[in-house]
Amino acid sequence: NFVYKTKVGRVGIAICYDRHFPEYMRCLGLKEAEIVVIPQAGALGEWTEGIFEAELQVAAFQNGYYAALVNRVGKE
Repeated sequence: NFVYKTKVGRVGIAICYDRHFPEYMRCLGLKEAEIVVIPQAGALGEWTEGIFEAELQVAAFQNGYYAALVNRVGKE
């Protein structure tokens, strides 16, 4: 798992599909991540609306960190 000490605190990284695995997200918390950043490249309508927010709210609450999901912008 990837947790880095930075000027703004301990930042964990989960890439796109990693967020679906509670144990991966838990390991970031055990490694003392303070915020977890999740870059992804999802398409509109790909998943049920609200699923990303729900997954990350639960992971952040259960593991004691903040979470930030970022998606691509524009058309391909």
